[in-house]
Amino acid sequence: MVLVNGSRGCNSNVPSYNPRDIIANLRRLLNYEHVEPMDPWYRGFKGRIEKISTTVEGSTYSTTGVIKVVDETTLVITELPIHCWTKDYRCFIKSLSKNRKNKTNEFRIKLIKDKCCDDMNLQLKLILEEKNMEKVTEESLEKKLNLITTVGTTNMHLFDRNGINIRKYKTPEEILEEFFGLRLEYYEKRKKAQLDSLDLDLWKITNKVRFILSVGRGDITVLDREAYDLVLELYRKGFSPFPTSSESPEGGKRVLASDYEYLLSIPIGSMAREKLHELYAEKTELEEKIKEVRRSKPRLLWIKDLDALEVELDRFDDLKRAEIERLESLRNRKKPTKKTTANDGEAGVCKPVKSKPAAQKKGKTNTKATVIEIVHDEVPLLEARPANNVVDSSSAHTEGLQVKQELGGEESQRLRKRHQNPQPGPPPARGKGRHQPQQQLMVRTAMARQIRRR
Repeated sequence: MVLVNGSRGCNSNVPSYNPRDIIANLRRLLNYEHVEPMDPWYRGFKGRIEKISTTVEGSTYSTTGVIKVVDETTLVITELPIHCWTKDYRCFIKSLSKNRKNKTNEFRIKLIKDKCCDDMNLQLKLILEEKNMEKVTEESLEKKLNLITTVGTTNMHLFDRNGINIRKYKTPEEILEEFFGLRLEYYEKRKKAQLDSLDLDLWKITNKVRFILSVGRGDITVLDREAYDLVLELYRKGFSPFPTSSESPEGGKRVLASDYEYLLSIPIGSMAREKLHELYAEKTELEEKIKEVRRSKPRLLWIKDLDALEVELDRFDDLKRAEIERLESLRNRKKPTKKTTANDGEAGVCKPVKSKPAAQKKGKTNTKATVIEIVHDEVPLLEARPANNVVDSSSAHTEGLQVKQELGGEESQRLRKRHQNPQPGPPPARGKGRHQPQQQLMVRTAMARQIRRR
């Protein structure tokens, strides 16, 4: 796992390697073949990893981030090199900003736009002065912006296979070969432990089947007996204790009741014929599995584990790929469309957006109270209408008649003028008729009350 995860510590630096390359080399060792050289690999890294030099002490690699030239003044950084942390790199970029007091560095940055989408994606937009862009190329940009780091195998100090001494390894293949020998020994121990466990399970099931058959035939009586007598009978008839009994201080063996708990705790329902057939089937399955493990060699067991590991790696890669596609679709969905205007200059130049002046608030106007519309159709006045035309006997109608009788002289003329020259009001509600005598009468009654109060 030190080759998969990598390691950095006191006087030790081990790069990370691709798990698939490690699996391929392990298969070669299991087939008695030579291993292939491996290069460092980091999951999700989009930059370049190139070998610089190889010496007796080991190899050195350069890791380069990703930078894109958008136009004459705009750069976008989407990947940092290995072992270059985002927080430290932001501080470095800010030190190159134009508004800094440090004038020793000729490479100045005019504007910085930092868009960190998530833990795995970075988008750092830099706007430079044109004189700086004319002096540099893509290769010099990577150096000036510290987008190149180095990793190597010249300082790989690890514990040896015994875990006692510290050893210096020159190549990752040396680490893999030493691990291979130790791991193969443990596969042999694993096979032995697996066989012991299967034999124990088979021994337990065999005793269960024999005990159930003995109880069914009446060879062993379980009911109305003391536990001591029952345990002693089981021991004399050759039923194996489970677990194995401990030795007594005198050197002899003693049998405990708990050693036969796996038999005495069998429920009555488990002694039925159907349960007995299930135990027979389980016993047959265990016997076949024991034969298969005994035929298997430690190398074959390791190859099966590598096959299962590759299946899980494929599934993990599919999940990662689906997650990246989902995040990319969400990012594109949230990205606003840029509006082009006549004032837009060259690409990459930031210009202030002209905003419209705030609209002036209009002063408050004194509005008159809402006037109720009086329908001025050709309807005779109240006093001019004959009594035989009145069909409404409601209280509002009769009250209007009484008010009409009380009004007279100047007030009646005033009411008549207001009826002939109505003031404009809101239009009637949609769907309501304009010739409703009841509504007209209520309006006139309300106006008559107002005049009477005056």
